[in-house]
Amino acid sequence: MIKYEEHEEAGYVELTLDGKIDRDAFKEIVSRLGPLMDKRGKVGILKHIISFGGISPSVLWDDLKFGFKHLKHVGPVAVVSDKKWIEVWTKLAAPFWASEVCFFESEKLEDARAWLSERAAVPKVQ
Repeated sequence: MIKYEEHEEAGYVELTLDGKIDRDAFKEIVSRLGPLMDKRGKVGILKHIISFGGISPSVLWDDLKFGFKHLKHVGPVAVVSDKKWIEVWTKLAAPFWASEVCFFESEKLEDARAWLSERAAVPKVQ
């Protein structure tokens, strides 16, 4: 299951993953995130990973294609989890992203939201 929540004023989307990523969940996220990226230009992403039950190879391939297509639209990324392997993976992958990437432990979810809000907020028109 993936829960999608937009924080429009703060300029980011929060994705909460708890379980396996199936094709229907992936399509739902892409159908909302793609147009938002096209509209805003850059979108911050908070990935809150409670548990990861896997992803099929075909959905992973679609995810990679979506990621490469929208790479320039990805703003700062906060990854939140209590899984050590996710922390390691995040830190290894961070240098390959054009935007800032930061890992937070689960109990620091509010800190991750604040960090992302500071970096991804929609500028106020004066």
